Amino acid sequence: MSFLRIRSFLSLSLPLIAVVLMALMLAACGPDDASSSRVLVDSSGAEVELTGEIERIVSLAPSGTEILFAIGAGDRVVGVDDFSNYPPETSDIERIGSMTPNIERIVALEPDLVVAASITSPDDIEKLQAAGITVWVADSPDVRGVAASIRGLGAAIGLEQATDEVAAELEEQIERVVETVSGAASLPRVFHELDATDPTKPFTVGPGNFVHDLLTLAGGENVFADAPSPFPQVGFEEILARNPEAIVLADAPYGTTAASVKERVGWEALDAVAGGRILEVTEELSDQMSRPGPRIGLALEALARFLHPDLFA
Repeated sequence: MSFLRIRSFLSLSLPLIAVVLMALMLAACGPDDASSSRVLVDSSGAEVELTGEIERIVSLAPSGTEILFAIGAGDRVVGVDDFSNYPPETSDIERIGSMTPNIERIVALEPDLVVAASITSPDDIEKLQAAGITVWVADSPDVRGVAASIRGLGAAIGLEQATDEVAAELEEQIERVVETVSGAASLPRVFHELDATDPTKPFTVGPGNFVHDLLTLAGGENVFADAPSPFPQVGFEEILARNPEAIVLADAPYGTTAASVKERVGWEALDAVAGGRILEVTEELSDQMSRPGPRIGLALEALARFLHPDLFA
């Protein structure tokens, strides 16, 4: 190739090369790269497309709020449900309602992500999505699944490393308790009371209930493990027939006490009442027990210590 032909080729190619290089550079740092647009699967099994940085978050459930603060995303939370009370910093965050969240208020907060739970109404989720808001469900039907829920939410907002540390610590805490109670000589029969507004027909927990799994891992035998629903209402005769050896009063924060249980007609015949083996759940423990979040390990240990004090001496 002659010198003139080489010079002519370079004069045509260099601008083209420059354009290609510039395009590659823009693609590498542009908003549509893989790091800013991704599709992940949330706890409900739904595929969620996440675009850009997640900087503004609204939480529709206390468990989601606790996860966000535990993994270091508390400063991104701009709205929470009315029941979110932990950590204390949540008191300064705008409230958006409870079981029926205020959709207009949520939209006005311009969140990049709304964190929902299994108790969130599908209609509310659809309304938020119709308004162009991305919704992520973070929840678990059992205790061990909480760690996966935490990891999933962490991945959604780009805090994988911090989230994995929180999840791993929770997993270790759960397995320590499970290993400890595995040495129990027997599993006490437990009646877990949720609501005794009518003390002759209290509500309890059955299979499919998150707390049922919690009781089992804590080394207890739920006396209504064979109930037909997760939240059965049962009569005293049914309770007497199963004769629990321990009673957990999850309704203690609402005024139920061990003394009031002992005064119920016929309840003195129960082994749990005769032996004084009744746990009055504090408001803090009640929150820990009912929320599939990072404090569930504390609830598990508290129940295990109540059921098997000799193993935690």
